[in-house]
Amino acid sequence: MNLPDISGDELVKKCKSKGINTRFIIISNSCDHNDLFNSIKAGVNGFILKTSPIEEIIKAIETVYPGGTYFCEKIREILNNNQENNVLAKPPVYVLSKREIEILKLIASGLTTKEIASKLNVSPRTVDTHRQRIMSKLNIHNVAGLTMYAIKQNIINP
Repeated sequence: MNLPDISGDELVKKCKSKGINTRFIIISNSCDHNDLFNSIKAGVNGFILKTSPIEEIIKAIETVYPGGTYFCEKIREILNNNQENNVLAKPPVYVLSKREIEILKLIASGLTTKEIASKLNVSPRTVDTHRQRIMSKLNIHNVAGLTMYAIKQNIINP
């Protein structure tokens, strides 16, 4: 997070503004709220603590590299607490990747897995994988819950 000449979130912003197509995971000693939220706003794809076990660091890389997002448990707790306390102006959708939000919209719109796969030109298995990640990240475990979440977060209109 704290590099010699620039902060991690500033580096991410700079790379993104130049169109550099790179995925970013912040690895930090602390989970300072401001650093965390600035990093998320900058567009990081993951945030873990330096105290995380090597297995979690590997899992973060394996999740972020193909297009997912990964936040360690402590960071997810902070994000969830802020969501519950309405501290953030930005809805908690930021824990989802763009593709996951796209799939969430289609799920909440009532499309089947096959219909979503056809529309996005991917396999049904890919859609199911995204659905499981969405459910896991949001701690919602059925389509009705995902639909209610999408409505409350203004992802779709009822």
